[in-house]
Amino acid sequence: MSQIKCPMPTPIATRLAALASPTLTFFQAAVQRQRGPGFGQPVIVSALSHSATVVGQLAQIQCEAQVLHEPVGRNTGPAVLAAALHLATQDPEALMLVVPADHVINGDLNSTIRAMAPAAAAGRIITFGITPRYAESGFGYITDGGAIAAFPGLREVAQCVEKPPVPQAKALVEGGNAYWASGISLFAAGTIVEEYRRYDPETVAAVEQAVIGSVDAAFGKVLEAECFSRATSAPTEAMVFEKSPHIALAPLSVEWSDVGSWTAMYGISPTNAQGNVLQGDVIAVDTKNSLVRSEGRLVTVVGMSDVIVVDTPDAVLVTRMGADQSVKTVAEALKADNRPEVEAHTTSSHPWSNFEQLIHKSCFNLSSLT
Repeated sequence: MSQIKCPMPTPIATRLAALASPTLTFFQAAVQRQRGPGFGQPVIVSALSHSATVVGQLAQIQCEAQVLHEPVGRNTGPAVLAAALHLATQDPEALMLVVPADHVINGDLNSTIRAMAPAAAAGRIITFGITPRYAESGFGYITDGGAIAAFPGLREVAQCVEKPPVPQAKALVEGGNAYWASGISLFAAGTIVEEYRRYDPETVAAVEQAVIGSVDAAFGKVLEAECFSRATSAPTEAMVFEKSPHIALAPLSVEWSDVGSWTAMYGISPTNAQGNVLQGDVIAVDTKNSLVRSEGRLVTVVGMSDVIVVDTPDAVLVTRMGADQSVKTVAEALKADNRPEVEAHTTSSHPWSNFEQLIHKSCFNLSSLT
């Protein structure tokens, strides 16, 4: 059974953006990657506000899927747990492959995944590691603790390091036995539920009730909001992986990029003679080694270097190249201020119409309907 976890980023950061291929978004590419022998129907977990986008993009690639919608965001841990509880009701021995939807992967990923299935069925929680190309402080690291004889290719985990500072990241890379944490993992649904129950039984109880109380909708199931909101908001890595004795490492031999940041997007995009990545209606003068993206109006950049400028209908982001990991801090500040940009785009598409927000005030909204 393949379970595809789709974490939707906040509106000010990025959307389900298109790959270099104009025909697939990152999300669609992630779904397509595991549509083959050995994989079952995907289970998509996403924010309720993205329901129309998810269903529309699945229809474009003619993929049937089970869709669970989060009424409130609680990080990846409760989302993965909800998918596990959902799948366990259908097949107690179901294997789950958790695949983030904002990665670019080239190479034979699935052979390694299939080879690890027996270990997952035996109760191992398998994380997949990437040989680091440089010291990146925005990624997590997994260190190799030695071979596991019972399962060829599988390694013990000596240590999990979450987004270390640059000096520590350099030391890990230079040590030669550390891998980037790809965010891809494989385990039995029952295993992750029991391990979660060991470390955070209150969250398991809350998510169980949210799954039981979920309601059917035209676009999937909506988890019960009050119960789901009681779950601890934390990633699966922190809640289970870093604590469980069943964790294991499987190195991957693929080209991989986490495009969860605009610096990473720059790294995988073709540049012009000045080292710039220019997307949309953009004019760059005396500018080099920069990413400038417009999703509508003209954007001009003059006399800049090593910057990122992203103009969307929701907001404008301007940052120094390499500093965009701190965008999460901005998102947290917006949440604290109850800004609408956190939860919704100024434009939205539905099967019956499209909306564009023209004015948003505390007492009213004015939108156009097409």
